[in-house]
This record gives sequence, structure tokens and C-alpha cells, in this order.
Amino acid sequence: MTALQPFLRKPWAIYRPVLRQPGFIKLAAIVMAVNLTIITLSVGAALLRALHVIGPKTGIWLAVSYDNSPAEIAGYVQFAAAAVLLYLVYRRAGDRLALFLFGVIAFLLLDDGLTLHDHARVLIANALQPYAPSLATDDFGELVYAAAVLTVIGFGFAFAARGISRARFIRSLPVIASILLFGFFATGVDQVHQLWEHVMPGQPKLANLLGIVEDGGELFATGIILLSSAALYLWVRSSLHRQSPS
Repeated sequence: MTALQPFLRKPWAIYRPVLRQPGFIKLAAIVMAVNLTIITLSVGAALLRALHVIGPKTGIWLAVSYDNSPAEIAGYVQFAAAAVLLYLVYRRAGDRLALFLFGVIAFLLLDDGLTLHDHARVLIANALQPYAPSLATDDFGELVYAAAVLTVIGFGFAFAARGISRARFIRSLPVIASILLFGFFATGVDQVHQLWEHVMPGQPKLANLLGIVEDGGELFATGIILLSSAALYLWVRSSLHRQSPS
């Protein structure tokens, strides 16, 4: 860890002036306030339903996992904004890694919006049925789909990062880390959630808690993706402005 500290400190040193800009501070305050409000309302409504203070369907639309909920809409808006900012970084600086990250976020947006993972896991389960009936489950199909997506993203990252300067890689680290954080909640916590539902079907309250952690974590990570993309864009814009002739 000691050997990595100078390397990990560099993104903070690069972005320190950007993070102090009033515009970025306002954006961060708005994004975090919206996301925390949505998560708090969802947790509060779920707690009141668990305590039978309100009806089982009251406020269900506030749940972070509910279709067309405020959480889902906020997530889509933040993903789309981050994708636009990364594409602008590519257009302004010719940053191939930023273009790759734009593609990753655009895919995540399409995957969630079109429920590609749901369709894929059913297709994979149906394909496995004649050969391995014990593995022909939707959960295993989604695991195979996630592994395939991560493999493609890994090869894409290796290609996009090939030959780029160390400085460009370092300044992209916050965006990369925030996408990995999203993947942790979307894949890692999701698998734990599904496993718990199979192993302990008689414990719906804890399963619901895991669902809140999964979807609330995804929303929080989406906000971090937006903010790290905004910081990268502002840094590139200010850097190009300093380099332009007066």
C-alpha cells in the first residue's frame, strides 16, 4: 500500500483546483442531496411498512427498486449526463480512454433501460436446459451474462489504455473507480441478494434490506460517476484554456 500511495495521491493533486470551483461544489451538493433524499425516503417508507405503520403498498413507488421510481429516473439522468461529459472529453482532448468509458456508461444505461440482462439470463438458461438442467436457472444465466460483459469490458479497457500516457490514465482513475463501485453493487451485492432469497426464503425482511443496499448503492455510485466525469471534463476544459494562445 505504501508503494501505491504516491500513485493514488496524484488524481487528488490533479483535481484539487477543480474540486474547489464553486460550480463543481454546487453540482456535488445537488447530486448528493437528491440521491440521499431519495434513499432516505425509500428506507423510511420501507421501515414504516415493516412496522405496519402504513399499508403494505403505501409509498411503494418510493422504493429504489421500483420501476419508474424517483431513484430509477435520477439514475438514468445521472448516467446520461456522465456519458455526455465523457464524450465531450473525447471530442476536446482526443482521449481514447474517455471514449471507452463513455461506451461503458452508455451500455450500462441501455442494459438497465432495455433490461438486457433479464432477457439474456432467460436465453442462457433456456440454452443450458438440454445440456445442464441443474445450471439452467435465471440466476446462473445472469451470472454468465455478467461474466461475459466483464470479459468484453476488460478486453476493451486493455485496448483503450494501450499506448496512452500515464497522466491520462491517472486522471481517469476516479471515473474508473466509480464505475467499479457501481459494478460492485450491481453484480456483487445483487448476487448475494439473490443467493439469500434462495437459501433463506423465509426471511423477506433481510432480503428487502439487501435489495435497498443494492439499489441504493447503485444510485449513490451513479452520482459518483457523474461527479468524477464532471471533474474530468472541467479539468480538460481548463487545461485546454491554459494552453490556448492569449
